[in-house]
Amino acid sequence: MRRAELKVGCIYFGVAYEDDEFTRPILHTYEYLGETGDAKEAPFVFRFVGSDDEVQLAERQLDLILDAGGLIELLVRFRDGKPMHKPHAS
Repeated sequence: MRRAELKVGCIYFGVAYEDDEFTRPILHTYEYLGETGDAKEAPFVFRFVGSDDEVQLAERQLDLILDAGGLIELLVRFRDGKPMHKPHAS
């Protein structure tokens, strides 16, 4: 996601992977709470849906966050056996 696309109160999805080949996704659901002025390195605050736990992300970490459309695209690639992300160069 890009900073300008985030909307307070909206639901987003975090994607991590169990393996280095990006074939086993782990999904988290977040509510975007907004930016905080007191955390310059990680100003974007999200709440884990289903709890009161929060996570703060830096702008460079927003590529880990998807909206519903992005999640659907990722899951279609997963269903079709296509790469979800390119592995990092070693």
